[in-house]
Amino acid sequence: MPMPRRPRHVKARPMRLPPLSLETLIGLFVGLLVGLVEMSWELRSLGVLFTAGLAVHIAKRLDVHWLAKIAIAVVGIGVLAAGTWRPIWTGFHEDFPSVTGQQVLARIIEFATLAASAFAAYVFLIRPRGKKGYRVLPAQVIAFGACVMVCGLAAVAIGLIWQFQQNWAAGIKPSGAPTFTIGPPQIAPPAATPALPPPSRNQEAKTPFFSNYNLTDSGVAALADELYKARDTFKRRIELSRMNTDGTSGPFISNFGRACDEAGVECPVNAAHPNSPDEKGLLIYVADASKPPTAAEELRTILLKLGINVPFVIRSGFGEGAFSLFVGPRPQD
Repeated sequence: MPMPRRPRHVKARPMRLPPLSLETLIGLFVGLLVGLVEMSWELRSLGVLFTAGLAVHIAKRLDVHWLAKIAIAVVGIGVLAAGTWRPIWTGFHEDFPSVTGQQVLARIIEFATLAASAFAAYVFLIRPRGKKGYRVLPAQVIAFGACVMVCGLAAVAIGLIWQFQQNWAAGIKPSGAPTFTIGPPQIAPPAATPALPPPSRNQEAKTPFFSNYNLTDSGVAALADELYKARDTFKRRIELSRMNTDGTSGPFISNFGRACDEAGVECPVNAAHPNSPDEKGLLIYVADASKPPTAAEELRTILLKLGINVPFVIRSGFGEGAFSLFVGPRPQD
């Protein structure tokens, strides 16, 4: 017996997707973790990206007008960003109060690699195209593994290029056939040059390095020599800070910058306020005065050789390896 035909004027109803899917539950759970659980800024950023993608996916499943879908996705992402940007920003600046190029590059590479791997996991494992139900096919697992491998190789390539560039800038060039070892290659350090002797009283009287709260010409030359010897310790960067409204620190900063240029060390100057009005003169801001960074100790040693005694001062918000030479107002004699 033939089956009755459906009248032509009756249209088939499109199959509606339930608004609460497995992705919705995962998104709610991840959003709760991102908002409540204490975690690093990298993990929190990954959680925000993952949850934002799920917000777009959830909006697509709703049976509403496409403008409403866009509005729901935008509102959801906006609420998520408004609730998480401050801890992410605070966590980043706690890790990098004194940002250097090498540190930022390494963390950006790590974050980008994790973010790309998480996106590949969502595309190929959680929501692969052409699957029935929630079954994951072997081809999808292979595609996910290939994406992770490409991300890892890209991170390794960037790291090697960066290392070769640093070695080339430091004058370390390959010579002869390479020797492969199990551990990391050991590069023989250059022969140590004799240190600058501390100035005696007679020498200070004849050629003082520091006078009238400023470096003399001989002090600039001596400082340039010492900075050049220790530039690898500083990673070719020393941050200076000063008050914008103070005019007494300008000459010293100008001559210190001359010495940095001659030594091939980058010495940017940032605006900063002292911890209290009593802080005057030269200070080295660190996170812990009892355990200063190696580069900060090296800078203090160099300044002592020039006859300048610079104390360590605790600065809130500084990370473990961060330091800054604060050139405060000239102290009264």
